Amino acid sequence: MLNVPSQSFPAPRSQQRVAAGGRSKVPLKQGRSLMDWIRLTKSGKDLTGLKGRLIEVTEEELKKHNKKDDCWECIRGFVYNVSPYMEYHPGGEDELMRAAGSDGTELFDQVHRWVNYESMLKECLVGRMAVKPAVLKDYREEEKKVLNVKGGIKYGLQHSTSDVVSPVTSCNLDPGPYKIGTHLHIYIFSCLFLWAYLSLCGMLPKSQVTDTLAKEGPNYPSYDWFQTDSLVTIAIYTKQKDINLDSIIVDRQDDSFRAETIIKDCLYLIHIGLSREVQEDFSVRVIESVGKIEIVLKKKENTSWNFLGHPLENHHSLIPRKDTGWDCKTNWKLCMWVCLVNSYIHYMAGTFLWKSPMPRVPRVNNLLPCTQHFRSHVGKKAGPSFWYICLYYRKCQLISKEDVTHDTRLFCLMLPPSTHLQVPIGQHVYLKLSITGTEIVKPYTPVSGSLFSEFKEPVLPNNKYVYFLIKIYPTGLFTPELDRLQIGDFVSMSSPEGTFKISEFQELEDLFLLAAGTGFTPMVKILNYALTGIPTLRKVKLMFFNKTEDDIIWRSQLEKLAFKDKRLDVEFVLSAPTSEWNGKQGHISPALLSEFLKRNLDKSRVLVCICGPVPFTEQGIR
Repeated sequence: MLNVPSQSFPAPRSQQRVAAGGRSKVPLKQGRSLMDWIRLTKSGKDLTGLKGRLIEVTEEELKKHNKKDDCWECIRGFVYNVSPYMEYHPGGEDELMRAAGSDGTELFDQVHRWVNYESMLKECLVGRMAVKPAVLKDYREEEKKVLNVKGGIKYGLQHSTSDVVSPVTSCNLDPGPYKIGTHLHIYIFSCLFLWAYLSLCGMLPKSQVTDTLAKEGPNYPSYDWFQTDSLVTIAIYTKQKDINLDSIIVDRQDDSFRAETIIKDCLYLIHIGLSREVQEDFSVRVIESVGKIEIVLKKKENTSWNFLGHPLENHHSLIPRKDTGWDCKTNWKLCMWVCLVNSYIHYMAGTFLWKSPMPRVPRVNNLLPCTQHFRSHVGKKAGPSFWYICLYYRKCQLISKEDVTHDTRLFCLMLPPSTHLQVPIGQHVYLKLSITGTEIVKPYTPVSGSLFSEFKEPVLPNNKYVYFLIKIYPTGLFTPELDRLQIGDFVSMSSPEGTFKISEFQELEDLFLLAAGTGFTPMVKILNYALTGIPTLRKVKLMFFNKTEDDIIWRSQLEKLAFKDKRLDVEFVLSAPTSEWNGKQGHISPALLSEFLKRNLDKSRVLVCICGPVPFTEQGIR
């Protein structure tokens, strides 16, 4: 029996696989497209039923709104009335009802975390989840013992009659003799809280980055810098030996320098405001044997630098690269601040909390403040509500686009001159466009410019250009807008995401690829790498499912590649062929796969990769 590894491609819960679920959308009524929804949100119609008011929602109140015509849902501390959106939801009403009257954050993250719900549902915003009053009886008793104060601090919720009702903790001291200890206690917590808040917001005086920061452990990455008359070299010590050029992403804007290093399942971030100006171009060098990365910047002026610069947000931090969840061990500083904030709120009664929703911060930022909601989730699966770490975007220029099939285009985007980024095999990025004032984000897997290295234009180096094979849906919202871009226009592209690791190919002998439609895109780089970079490889077999012959992407290139390299077998399967078609037809099934999934030798090392619409991948895995 064929030993199919459990690590399929994409990973079962990866956003890349989830994103392919477009084919499983439910049919929408006429006039219920995404563009129709955007028009409705801009019509001025009251979509919340609250006449423009924003309220504070308790868990008890949220549970009451659990019907199709009265459906409230909570996402990251904000409550939305999604009833008006029911008929516009591509996944159907039943999918939305799964989170009716409850917190749907985790469910949302599992299905489509990349969707910009803040923009799409902003007119449906009901308000914020209420902060439960803390029960601090033990603290009050302890305070009486230590400070010998008869009075104590009362905690509760004060509801405002204004349009925006915000949780406000009141501070009422019971009558009793004046004791300076109580006020000193509050003063100390106030100072600590102010310090924590300002440091998180980057408002404290900027300190100089003069040397490598202290190590948090023997295996914690570190960095250093040195200079010559004309160059500044930033050295990153990853302490890992599987580092390559795909592992490092560098972005420089004005005096801001940002370097993301992928280390196993984490991202090590260097984020510095440089003390002097540098030229636009730079170079990146990786010494794999010792896990060292050198980024060489060119000075604008040949003068000596006294210090490298000042730290910016999240500098010298190790961030887990997970779709959801948070690791307190690697974010101990942030964890400390969260605890301090909660301690301050529970100890001191103040009116600090915002009385209006926080303004939405563009996703281009590394950190998205979520201070609208002060519940501590430290150590919980859903992750903290205080900060939400999101992807970093940079603007890329459209260089070319060409037809590949009747509805598929090959787009070529050029990275900014001050960016180094190479998308690892099997990983994807997000493209973002602003459409009628709403940010729309879609995930796509970059491809090679061609299946043949000799077809590639040498003037387009791989580290500056990113290619995408994208199917254009005439009735869609994102792809027609993307197709309308002119050469020279810009589109925002995120840093890579994904769980697939190139180590899966080590000592591989048989590689089986199953693709449907544009699910072929991840297979492009896999094919290129497998046929050129795996010395143990004996056989590669690709089964490519499409509707008609006209839908087959790069058919001639695949046939030429199979003719050139005898290790490659390609089989095309059509679900709606013409009478002239002599090849295989049908949908993915055990009958088709039983013959296809035959290894070369009984004990050969096998990897099976599958990508396509959700029903296709689920059926293939079964």
